[in-house]
Amino acid sequence: MLPPCVVCGEPVLDGSGWASTLTRAEATALLRNAPPKDRSVIDPKVSQPVWVGHEHCTGNYLRTNEQSAEELEKRLVRRAGLQSEATRQAKAAAGRPVRRRPLPPQPRNASPVRRREFWRDHGLVDGERVDCAVCGRTLRARVFSPTEVAVGVHGKLKGIALICGDCGRLHCVDCAVPGASPRPTCHWCRRPGSVTVPVT
Repeated sequence: MLPPCVVCGEPVLDGSGWASTLTRAEATALLRNAPPKDRSVIDPKVSQPVWVGHEHCTGNYLRTNEQSAEELEKRLVRRAGLQSEATRQAKAAAGRPVRRRPLPPQPRNASPVRRREFWRDHGLVDGERVDCAVCGRTLRARVFSPTEVAVGVHGKLKGIALICGDCGRLHCVDCAVPGASPRPTCHWCRRPGSVTVPVT
């Protein structure tokens, strides 16, 4: 994620010394002209372009975290993660189904053909982190065994993923039970009672 050294053009985190960051003024003073823009990156901390360089190229032997190229790389990775999380949440808020692992292929000669039951054929793992397809809230998948009886109490289901048996979309309890209906209802299918807990 880091640009190359502003002086030599080589990767800065190659183990050849302490790599540090440079502001535009520092890079201009070092190079005696404007630093190349293609060797800069926007630092999320200050929202301004910075350049990086080896200690033997720049003569900058400061050992401070504020000017460390390693710390800059951590900030860039954190920003990229936050941006991808925001994009994923925006897609979930737009009503697109949550991306999940595909189910194993069914044999061709299986008969009779039965309607898919998402509450049972979901591909979820107990404890897995998933998102509500309506509001994007992060939930924990709690997969019940067929012998367990799950009595849904609104407060007890907070943070637990519920699944629509008709379309397979995941819901949090607040989106599945909007208040007027006592039965969990899918935001898209609108069939009362279609949302339940996943079962193995």
